[in-house]
Amino acid sequence: MKSTLKNSFFITLLCLFGCVSSQAMSKRRSQKTETPVTIIQSVPEGTNLAIAGVESTKDAWVRLIDNSRETIDIEQMYVDGKEGQALEPVIAALKRAATERKVKVRFILSKNMIDTNKATLEQIKAVPGLELRVIDIGKITGGIQHSKYWIFDGKTICVGSNNTDWKSLTQIVETGVVIESTRMAAQLKSIFDLDFEVAKTGKPPEVMPEALENESDADVYLVASPPKMSPKNIKGSFDELTSLLKNAHTSVRITLLDMSTYLFGAPGEWKDLDNLLRETAGRGVKVQILVSHWNTEKPEVTTIKELSKVKNIEVKISTIPDLATGHVPYSRVNHSKFMVVDDSLLWVGTSNWSKGYFMDTRGIEIVMKRPELAKIALESFIRLWNEPYTEFVDVTKDYPKPIK
Repeated sequence: MKSTLKNSFFITLLCLFGCVSSQAMSKRRSQKTETPVTIIQSVPEGTNLAIAGVESTKDAWVRLIDNSRETIDIEQMYVDGKEGQALEPVIAALKRAATERKVKVRFILSKNMIDTNKATLEQIKAVPGLELRVIDIGKITGGIQHSKYWIFDGKTICVGSNNTDWKSLTQIVETGVVIESTRMAAQLKSIFDLDFEVAKTGKPPEVMPEALENESDADVYLVASPPKMSPKNIKGSFDELTSLLKNAHTSVRITLLDMSTYLFGAPGEWKDLDNLLRETAGRGVKVQILVSHWNTEKPEVTTIKELSKVKNIEVKISTIPDLATGHVPYSRVNHSKFMVVDDSLLWVGTSNWSKGYFMDTRGIEIVMKRPELAKIALESFIRLWNEPYTEFVDVTKDYPKPIK
């Protein structure tokens, strides 16, 4: 009898321990710290496209620069400022960081755009201690340096469609994200360090560097292009895009400056993206594509015309009106590059959608399996989709060459 009671006592203890352990493990899983992510935006002055509660890109850049203490790494296409306009506070913040806090600033610009604004370029060069390098990725891949990102203190990254251009901050629709993650900062830094060295040597390394892998259960992670110039463990943007679209269930909403199945600068077509979108729609997924009026050039406009004929695919073109004071070149356009899948997943990046961008051009994309973030982006999408200056593509119309 005593033996039976003793056994029962130990069995009860084991059950209680197992129950407590299971509860503790469940609690640890539920308390896993989410990677902090916020959306930032820029919209053209005089429009109602700003989403309430979303920080402007200019304010975010200045805030992040002012909060930096050790390092700032920046990779952009070009710089273009104007007296009294929105890029001035950003450059002033960089000067404060370098002068007052001795923050080390490294900056990469694209060779093909380096002469955009020589006066602004000189302002950047004048930031104390700033190390500037110019990359000519075209010699290696045939593409361009098109990414737009910042890394602050190896802890925080900012990725999106904004160029370091005053118009991008006040006259163009742009979308980006700010992410606090040492892992993602290290991954992005591996790309920056690679490009920084290539900008110096003019050639790729014999062996690609190795980046940290994404955590297996990560709900926020980055991918990059081009595959041939990315560190090991960084997944290719188009491979990830393919996976996301193949796993879409109900809806896909895409907003871009432009997209094309045609090969820029060469004859022929690239059907991978086109087929992917058609297959997605063929499963009954509703696909909505919103592009800018810049996408009406020939032959690229054929892409969106043909896609609009497919069941379950709708294509609209936005033509944001000029300011009342007149036309500002290369502005008043939708330049965002994001996708919302099933109202629960958000893709925000730096690339337009064509073979050249995915296979030859430096680009960074962020994938976020966060419904609350997807909801914000979806609101931005719907607002522009429903504007009176946004119209369905007309397959019978001979569109004139857009004024940029």
